[in-house]
Amino acid sequence: MKIGELAGATGIGTRAIRYYESIGLLPEPSRRPSGYRDYSEKDVAWLECVAKAKALSLSLEEISDILQASSVNAVNCDHVLALLVRKRDAINARIVDAVVLRGALDRTIEAS
Repeated sequence: MKIGELAGATGIGTRAIRYYESIGLLPEPSRRPSGYRDYSEKDVAWLECVAKAKALSLSLEEISDILQASSVNAVNCDHVLALLVRKRDAINARIVDAVVLRGALDRTIEAS
């Protein structure tokens, strides 16, 4: 499939797909005789994994590490779990900060 078809299948824009390819996050696809990239269903699944990981607030570098490890069947589950725990803890810290800020805003509004 061409890049536009891949974009349509995954909901990820063509510019992002090219970027992911340029940084090695997406394996370089084969080329058609015309020079067009030729993506497969494996690329669709790969990009869907990227999108899910981004939804979990993982950085592109973290996603790359996980995907590269999985491509050689060497995923270290403890490493991935620790990464997810750190992300959860960071989110919890932001929630605490937001609650504190909301309290300060509420007090300011009430004092007005």
